[in-house]
Amino acid sequence: MTMSVEYAKIFWKKYLNLVRRGRINSRVPDPVSAFKKKSEAGIYDGLSPEEFASTLDDVEAMFNIWLTNKDHTVGNVFLGALSQTKLNPVAVNQLASILAECSADSDYKAPDDLGNEDHPFLEDNRSIPADLTPKMVYDYLDTRIHGQHDAKKAASMIVFNLLKGSRSNTVFIGPTGCGKSEIWRQLSKKYPSLIRMIDTSRLTADGWKGSFHIENIFDGIDYDDIIKNGLIVVLDEADKVFCETIMGSSGTNFSALVQNELLKMMDGDTVEFEGTGSSPNKIIDCSKVSFVMLGAFESVFDKKKADSRSIGFGKEQMSDPQESHVFSSEMLLRSGMRRELLGRINRTVFLDPLTVTDYENILSDNIIHDFQDQYGYKIRINKKTAHEFAEQAYESGLGVRHMRSLVLNVLDEKIFESPFEKSYAI
Repeated sequence: MTMSVEYAKIFWKKYLNLVRRGRINSRVPDPVSAFKKKSEAGIYDGLSPEEFASTLDDVEAMFNIWLTNKDHTVGNVFLGALSQTKLNPVAVNQLASILAECSADSDYKAPDDLGNEDHPFLEDNRSIPADLTPKMVYDYLDTRIHGQHDAKKAASMIVFNLLKGSRSNTVFIGPTGCGKSEIWRQLSKKYPSLIRMIDTSRLTADGWKGSFHIENIFDGIDYDDIIKNGLIVVLDEADKVFCETIMGSSGTNFSALVQNELLKMMDGDTVEFEGTGSSPNKIIDCSKVSFVMLGAFESVFDKKKADSRSIGFGKEQMSDPQESHVFSSEMLLRSGMRRELLGRINRTVFLDPLTVTDYENILSDNIIHDFQDQYGYKIRINKKTAHEFAEQAYESGLGVRHMRSLVLNVLDEKIFESPFEKSYAI
């Protein structure tokens, strides 16, 4: 699938503008999800059915480029699009000349040997140390994730155990904005060949129309890496599929179909997906694939909070781990998860809701620093504003993402008015 010429022009113009503004490391949202949100908001209501279908084709072509990049940043998606663009010799020469001029005008110095994997130019986080310990993984997370000791420890053990050949299936349960997704986002940056994050709400069962099927989980992944180190498949927003009944027009339970397709993989079996056209069948050995399911699982979490005093959840864990696991399983079952899938889960991890103080610390220690790195400006935020933003994040239940949006909105307004300042105060 290829993009139309008009859509490609918009794409290149948008990304070149982001590169020009120094936002090469900014993360790129899922194009299909963004399209759906715009569609629900009525932005495409004026299009004819043919125009809408054409636009959707363009978006799905863009999604294919987005999907093949393990780190969804402007730079990586930009390069991914370039790598899939057929260039004639004239265009290659023109690009080479432009890049040569850009390099000459900068202080960039190419390394002597780009093929040397130990060269300092290359990111050291692309390889996994042979002497990796759970504590090393935890310490990495601890510099990036505020609080959530138990969840960070559990994630560290999942990574370590998989590298030692022990796969597992784990559920992380916590309210919106508590850090469950961010833990795995940070780990996927550190070990991109080991971790694959999937938006579960976009999964489509085999035979159903959609751009992302179960087999696409493994697209763009080196199968040799799976055999060597294993793979952790992180199913974000899992509760949106596992705990909700989604019925098709024919009465088919879409949610149940997706869960059925996951069962063999979660068992560690070898699964085979039928090829299309001239493509061969895809055979995946899942004996070294761990599944991590993330979600708010609101009914489970509400039950856990209500019973925390009487049965010891939260900071006061049950004394018997087996009793805790059984109770967690029963809650997941009542929330709507299928018994067959539940039987394949080895552990349930609860994350605590964040306090206003937690949000204030995250704002000052993480969000402000992230924006400074992204924009290249010095950013200051006064205590009163920081507290107001933290309270909004807490009271709205929208969490850290909401605080990021608040900071970004203010920052964009200030940059719009005074784009050449070296520092900004919020």
